[in-house]
Amino acid sequence: MRYLLLDRVAEFVPDSRVTVIKNITRESDVMEHHFHGFPLWPGCLTLESMAQAGGYLVIRSEVDVRGRWTLAALASVSRATFKHPVFPGDQMKIEAELGEVTPNSAEVTAIATVERVVVAKAKFVLVHRRLDPETNGDAIDYLTKLFNSFERKGGILA
Repeated sequence: MRYLLLDRVAEFVPDSRVTVIKNITRESDVMEHHFHGFPLWPGCLTLESMAQAGGYLVIRSEVDVRGRWTLAALASVSRATFKHPVFPGDQMKIEAELGEVTPNSAEVTAIATVERVVVAKAKFVLVHRRLDPETNGDAIDYLTKLFNSFERKGGILA
């Protein structure tokens, strides 16, 4: 994944909520052009970080609670607001909460903060699809490694 916008999972409660950390660094290639001489983290990437946190929440909940792998993708965004800019050196904390879940979709509400100041809020709908371990083994292996890297300490998943 080219733009993996999560660094660490700080807290996870299946079928409920997740808290993730995204460190904003000057080394990110978007900082060179957004904006030259005044680096600013793009709001669309804040939104994408929030959606990725929601995707993690949906996928990981399916694994932990129901023992099945799914893949989640962003379907819609509503009520997105950006309150404050985010700069290199900031540590963004994203809290995502699961709302209504159907067999094919899940609602997620997310709030991003920097030093306890809200920088963005949004509501998402994610579509999700079950992965067959026989035909999607590579995707499941990739997600397991990815989640282990977020969760550190050897990973939570086997």
